[in-house]
Amino acid sequence: MKFLKRIFFSVPVLILFGCATVDERELLPLTEELQIVELKKSIAETKVRLEELNNKFLLLQEKVAANTEQLEDLSGKVTTVVPPEGLKVIKLKEEEAVEGKAEPNPEALYSLGQDLFIAGKYERAIEVLSSLAEKFPGHGLADNALYWMGESYYSLRDFEGALVNFQHVVDRYPEGNKAPDAMLKLGYSYMELNEVENGSKVLKRILIEYPESEAAIKARKRLEEIPK
Repeated sequence: MKFLKRIFFSVPVLILFGCATVDERELLPLTEELQIVELKKSIAETKVRLEELNNKFLLLQEKVAANTEQLEDLSGKVTTVVPPEGLKVIKLKEEEAVEGKAEPNPEALYSLGQDLFIAGKYERAIEVLSSLAEKFPGHGLADNALYWMGESYYSLRDFEGALVNFQHVVDRYPEGNKAPDAMLKLGYSYMELNEVENGSKVLKRILIEYPESEAAIKARKRLEEIPK
């Protein structure tokens, strides 16, 4: 009788443990899937941060190059002049612009836009660069201004705004130095909006129109990452 009782009471225990084991097995794939999703999200966020840092580094390089060029132009030309006593000194337009008494020139606007982007003040950078692009559309920095407006929107995760500005660069300044990069980020923006087909078309255009560019290398790599 005691033997039968031992058998009777051991059966539910075995069933209970068996069920627990089955449940754990069923939950394991779900847990692994969630971990993969979180890992992909983390990788995507890291890529975005690295891209932002790279953009800021590029702008710093651009500013250093521009300042170096200006210093070379001024080398040997700058002399210190002390105005005669009692002579009224008239401020230059650039100085008045800094004090808000005159319209700043394109170079000053672009430099300010660069500084704001580097500081992560993307909304303000958009305002300043937009002023440059609208007031001086024929200036050599107009396409750069539009491009960095696009990058500002991209950093804000406003991919619709990014699309508009990158498209402007591609349409208005196809021969400009920012055209390949603008087309690349145009494709990326479509991808971020889950418009994979449009994004793929744009990236493929880069391989045809700017095959020797660095943008083409990045476009090819991104195309290879798209699931078949």
